[in-house]
Amino acid sequence: MLHIRPHKLFDLLSPEIPERLVQIKLPFRTENYLIETALLLAAGKIVGARRIFEFGTFRGATTLNLALNFPGAEIFTFDLAPELAGSVKQDHYHAAISRQHFETDTMEFNSAKHGARIQRIEDESLRFDSSQYHGSMDLVFVDGGHDHATLDADTRNAFLMAPNGCIAWHDYDNPEYPDVKQFLDALNKPVFHVEESRMCFWFASPSLVSRLE
Repeated sequence: MLHIRPHKLFDLLSPEIPERLVQIKLPFRTENYLIETALLLAAGKIVGARRIFEFGTFRGATTLNLALNFPGAEIFTFDLAPELAGSVKQDHYHAAISRQHFETDTMEFNSAKHGARIQRIEDESLRFDSSQYHGSMDLVFVDGGHDHATLDADTRNAFLMAPNGCIAWHDYDNPEYPDVKQFLDALNKPVFHVEESRMCFWFASPSLVSRLE
């Protein structure tokens, strides 16, 4: 794992002001920190994201932020299907999060004008067939199940979807999700952890990697 300061990622953006402006929905307690949302949006801008795939919709806050800042992009968001929840083994903490999610039938993006560009997919990561999305994504955000098996499935699919783009992971070094750090530390890829956040990134472009190192 390579550790970098936030400015290293932001410095990859053009210095032009229009390129550096973003719209961010202010977070609730359970949502990403502002710095983490800004880092994800910066990564999307760096790779010129036109097709974005998110593992882990929850209440759709990050999905909405992606839609707000990439108005011409196709956005796909994947989450556990409610009817499959009972067949998935989850610890107490994850099960509580799932209950919160399934008790909410309104996504953050439902009332926004950008919602029509968001395609929702409901399935289960360990059985999800991602073949129709292979090689077609510019940015994939992995923030679904945080157990090792789900992380492995989502990450494998992410590399198939965005072999020439960027992959981002959330919750690195989060004590609530120890599997994330263990999994990413063992991943044999040039993954960058951005300090002061729980975000990690992989870029396919060797030139981008060399500028971050």
